[in-house]
Amino acid sequence: MTLLLAFHSQVLSPELREAYRQVKPRLGKVMTAGTFDYAELAGIKADCPGIKLVGRLYDSWRTHDMVDPVEAGRSWADRQYADPAFRDLIDFPSWLNEVFGYTNPDRWEWMDIAQEAYVNRWKELDPTKIPTVGECGNGNLWGEDWVQHFPRTVKAARLFAFHAYGYPTMQTNAEYWVLRYRQVMAKIREVHPDALSIVTETGITHMVVSGYPDRGYLDDMSPEEFWETGGLRWFNDRLIED
Repeated sequence: MTLLLAFHSQVLSPELREAYRQVKPRLGKVMTAGTFDYAELAGIKADCPGIKLVGRLYDSWRTHDMVDPVEAGRSWADRQYADPAFRDLIDFPSWLNEVFGYTNPDRWEWMDIAQEAYVNRWKELDPTKIPTVGECGNGNLWGEDWVQHFPRTVKAARLFAFHAYGYPTMQTNAEYWVLRYRQVMAKIREVHPDALSIVTETGITHMVVSGYPDRGYLDDMSPEEFWETGGLRWFNDRLIED
């Protein structure tokens, strides 16, 4: 079968490296709080010919929020570029993760300017990279919000990243949760026809309905059930449709 799902990893364990070798996904997302292990990422690239890697530098948005938005966006790109693995092995550098600005309208203009600066800085540093924007918490915005409140980002960026979680399955209320990216991208493409989308986080989490404490799929089902009835196979089919 065609597999468009990918691995999202904070730690590249031996078991995960073996999974990369066996599955050979088209895409992977890796994270670090400092700098990447160059050899590990190079190994993934060697084991999975043609794979594209999303790279997230883990940090709190709080370290950026109180500075000038242009400075915030450009400095985030510069921090990533300072890591040789970002320069050589990461294809899609990742914007700040789930920043509070997407749920606080008072911060939308700040975020719009910062994201535009981030994208433009990467164009200066290495135009072959395609940085992500968005990385919203699940279900924060609709397409109309993007077009109206993030016009600079919509014009400058090419790759819009989404998180897509559901509960108790991924199919539950899917148009509102897991498949919302479709509505958002339809609106964005009215302005930017060449815009692309990527889902950088997905799965089952109780937080979409109640917040903490969280429950993930392992609290309710086996990995096999997650694939067959919990939503992974279903979501892979939706990605194929897109």
